[in-house]
Amino acid sequence: MDFEKAMAKLKSLEKLGMRFRIKNTRDLLNFCKYGFSGLTIHVGGTNGKGSAANALAECLLASGMSVGLYTSPEIFCINERIMVDGQMISQKDFADIVGRLTPFIDSMNDPPTFFEALTALALLHFERSGVDAVVLEAGMGGRLDSTNAVDADHTIITNISLDHMQYLGHTIEEIAAQKAGLITPGSNLITAASEPGLSVLCEYAKESGSNVISLGRDFYARDVHSTPSSTRFTLVFDRVKKRLSSPMPGAFQAENLCCAAVCARLCGVGWDHIVEGIQRAQMPARLEISPNDPNVIVDCAHNPDGIEKSLLFIDSLTGYERVIAVCAFSKDKDFVAMSQRLQKSAKVIATSYPGPRSLNPQIIGELTGA
Repeated sequence: MDFEKAMAKLKSLEKLGMRFRIKNTRDLLNFCKYGFSGLTIHVGGTNGKGSAANALAECLLASGMSVGLYTSPEIFCINERIMVDGQMISQKDFADIVGRLTPFIDSMNDPPTFFEALTALALLHFERSGVDAVVLEAGMGGRLDSTNAVDADHTIITNISLDHMQYLGHTIEEIAAQKAGLITPGSNLITAASEPGLSVLCEYAKESGSNVISLGRDFYARDVHSTPSSTRFTLVFDRVKKRLSSPMPGAFQAENLCCAAVCARLCGVGWDHIVEGIQRAQMPARLEISPNDPNVIVDCAHNPDGIEKSLLFIDSLTGYERVIAVCAFSKDKDFVAMSQRLQKSAKVIATSYPGPRSLNPQIIGELTGA
């Protein structure tokens, strides 16, 4: 099977949409006799989980480990989602594993979704590559997210706010209960979540015999300073103070990066390697500034809390006479609340993106007065 046929096979599963279950992914892994015995870290949360996952992977790499990193969505190509030691999965390896899975997929009465099959593909690639550690960014959910098909030694839940409400619940507490399902019994939970979601996470952790390491109680982000090209902060953890610097802009990133650093420390990574890893980690399309005239800031915020934080960062910049927001939203997002927040901009230009989930830009225009 070549790469084009492999992609066609996976694309054919998109018609199944989104399902909340872990059985299919486990069945795919069992079919291929998956038996990875290395370190596994699960990263979830409403916002910032991609940043935390990338930063953690860089810290582990700096310490000399071989690391598999699974993230979503991609910016340019599907291979970006599956990385080993900073390198994308090759088209050949991608096609080989899809070819290996296809006979079993075709025999299933209830076939896997695109995300379920891709998650199995990633885990099988990591095992075959002989990595020491796997860092898994969860999809939208938690308890029944397909990435939850494997147990984790440590779990990061960056924060909890309102998103994917039609699937996860309409309150912070309901969403937190779903996110809490990522916690493997007897493991460590590292979180920057605040109340009321934090109490839900702590209760679940207590019931499952897991240890909670929480921002504001067990570790702290202090002296946070953000510029258009970096974020610097002091992490206080385990009686140690470390000044860390990241090329990711936005003061809010300090909490995500602290979670990654604390998790790395629990994995046995030394402070020097943590400093190096945080410095190396980068994320495209997260407040990415393109030096044009005027400057263009590209950001993939996709829920009200994310947009609010992005706008706060933009407000902190100097030299701008006004902000023009060019935006496209998905139908299944809280586009009303996001549109309300964009009304702070001097002008809103509504557009769309290719795909059935894209919201009619006229609706955005009506909500923002564009």
